[in-house]
Amino acid sequence: LKPGFKLRQLIDTTTHMLSSSIGEICACLVRVPAEVVKQRTQVHSTNSSWQTLQSILRNDNKEGLRKNLYRGWSTTIMREIPFTCIQFPLYEYLKKTWAKRYY
Repeated sequence: LKPGFKLRQLIDTTTHMLSSSIGEICACLVRVPAEVVKQRTQVHSTNSSWQTLQSILRNDNKEGLRKNLYRGWSTTIMREIPFTCIQFPLYEYLKKTWAKRYY
């Protein structure tokens, strides 16, 4: 570790990275099915979102419910995790720095 780098800061950063990643995974459990319904509704312009969801739940294309609703989930996670591992620790660091400096 670099001189002046505190162990507490490393623990805080790691905690923020881990917790934000877990939060992003949970958010994608909701976000990805919503995106799948939206995209399939756009492709089949005669369907409403409700009709598209019903078609997915009926498993009309015989691919299975999990594959239908969560197509692209792993790709979305691979895109979101690096971003969130930078964003949230940086936000927390700047928040602490701002508070020390101005309050």
